[in-house]
Amino acid sequence: MPESDIPEALRAALDARAQEKAAFMDLSDELLHALRPEIERLAAELVHKSLQQAWRARAGLGEGVVGADTP
Repeated sequence: MPESDIPEALRAALDARAQEKAAFMDLSDELLHALRPEIERLAAELVHKSLQQAWRARAGLGEGVVGADTP
């Protein structure tokens, strides 16, 4: 369909919808920015716990063994 056949009202509605979508998607950037400190804290905690578990497995240590958390 040629663009000239699209009614102006429909074109305006589509443009408004596109702007609404862009504003909605910008919200994700704002939310991620606000949550960044918490995301970083959780990631650091996950890495720390994963390395502790890997160390226990590598060293043959079980839970609650003295030295299990010692590097």
